[in-house]
Amino acid sequence: MFVVVFLEKNHFKEPSMRYFGESSLSSWIHRILQVSWVLVMVGFVVFTGFLAVAAFPEVGGKASAAICEAGKSDPEWVEFVRLPAYVKAMVFPYLMLVAFLLLQVVSQSRNLFSNFRQNSIFTTQNVASLSRLSRYLIGFSVVTFNFSTLLVSLILLLVCEIFKNGTALQTEHDLTV
Repeated sequence: MFVVVFLEKNHFKEPSMRYFGESSLSSWIHRILQVSWVLVMVGFVVFTGFLAVAAFPEVGGKASAAICEAGKSDPEWVEFVRLPAYVKAMVFPYLMLVAFLLLQVVSQSRNLFSNFRQNSIFTTQNVASLSRLSRYLIGFSVVTFNFSTLLVSLILLLVCEIFKNGTALQTEHDLTV
């Protein structure tokens, strides 16, 4: 009798942290990714402006002179400042490509965790997001010469295939019920 009353009062409480759904780990990651998207965008604009002012003293005026003075102790910076303007200008398309790929990675991750937050796991939208995420990560790893990111992106391609099979099983299960 005591056991029955005890079980009725406790109702088999669930663990406090869930992985999917509202108020879960996915919700927290989704919020972090929203903030990081804004931070990457603002950081890219600020860094590009800083680099433009520092790299082209004709444009920056006094601010450029102060930045160049502070960088004189760094031999790589001194070498960069001595480069011709057309070579320094090639840095900006590279930075735009890196920022574009990073923003796409964060955007696809946001979409994925937004779906996880809504307890939508095995869907074709998640498979597409994972596929795009892994492709953007492959591009990012090649552009930044980062082997570990390349390894993670290849593992994500495998996870994408698992999600594709899981989605097929989920739709088959939904049709039979």
